[in-house]
Amino acid sequence: MPNLKEWPSIEGSSGPLSLEVFPCLDKLVVKGCHRLTVLPVIPNLRSLALCDSNEMLLHSVVHLPSLCSLVVEKFKLKFLTCYFKNFSIEKLTFYDCDNLDHLFENNQAPSSLKHLSILYCDRLMSLSLDLRSLTSLQRFDVMECERLRDISGLVSLGSLEELSIVSCPMLQSLPSGIHYLTLQSLVIKRCPGLQGRLEEKNGWDWPKIAHIPYLEIEHKELALEDK
Repeated sequence: MPNLKEWPSIEGSSGPLSLEVFPCLDKLVVKGCHRLTVLPVIPNLRSLALCDSNEMLLHSVVHLPSLCSLVVEKFKLKFLTCYFKNFSIEKLTFYDCDNLDHLFENNQAPSSLKHLSILYCDRLMSLSLDLRSLTSLQRFDVMECERLRDISGLVSLGSLEELSIVSCPMLQSLPSGIHYLTLQSLVIKRCPGLQGRLEEKNGWDWPKIAHIPYLEIEHKELALEDK
């Protein structure tokens, strides 16, 4: 709906504080709405995907009290603004955001976040400081981030249990502190700079991950009983 400018409430008013609409709606996808700048209050919305639309829609997220999952796709933003810090979201996905060069303004991430995915974000080079406030994060997926070189911020994720890194060709090593994490599952595929370093027993980074119960490195799967 490229020409949609506003989403009026039942009584015709618009804006983030207008009358609540769609009280039973729990999932919404907004795609290609470049002129729409505000969403109404949708009290029971749990899942929202904003795709190739006006970035001002992100300001409406704070008026969605039940929201648990947010997908941000094909936006030109460089980072998420700091008002997300106090927002109780549990799952966040960045998809095909080509201008994303770090994740959160002033490194202020929502502490409630449990699952973070960064997919096809070509400009992102570093995950060094952005992750410090993600104290509840349990799962982290990074895929097709061609310029990503620094993932040292992973060591601050004390609650992390599952980590997946796929098709990040510029990565050359895992951070030294990763062995302090309580990881239960680690998947690393199509990362040629890491392949030799993760060879069982002989790889330079193998001691950092040997304790993890489930490993999937390239085409080799290792379960705890196989080690």
